[in-house]
Amino acid sequence: MNKLAKLRLALFTLVLTTIQMVILVPVMSRLKTAKPLGPVYARADIEAGRAVYQDSCAACHGSDAKGNPDMKAAMPRLDIHAAAVGSPDTLKQVVRSGKGAMPAFTTLTEEEMRQVLAFLKSLGEEK
Repeated sequence: MNKLAKLRLALFTLVLTTIQMVILVPVMSRLKTAKPLGPVYARADIEAGRAVYQDSCAACHGSDAKGNPDMKAAMPRLDIHAAAVGSPDTLKQVVRSGKGAMPAFTTLTEEEMRQVLAFLKSLGEEK
């Protein structure tokens, strides 16, 4: 390989290294440190929350979270609504205080509340 070819190769390597350092490294580091859009729930919490839901919520909202057509007052479909409501704090407030025809569920422990919220938020992810 002659001197000119070696010089071109060295220049090409320098340009590629610069591109990598300036563009790729910052992008890749942001991808590694990106935070999830919302809380990430453990599968065990989701499954425990499913049981809490069946005990406390399914009578009105349906065992499949698609509502209970036999109810006088129309209850929202939680398979669509819960994931769209937003933050877990908003859902927690609705569960704790009630809303419209829904009674307050003040007897749920903090752990049960976390679990049922995990289940409700997972409904939108299962689609």
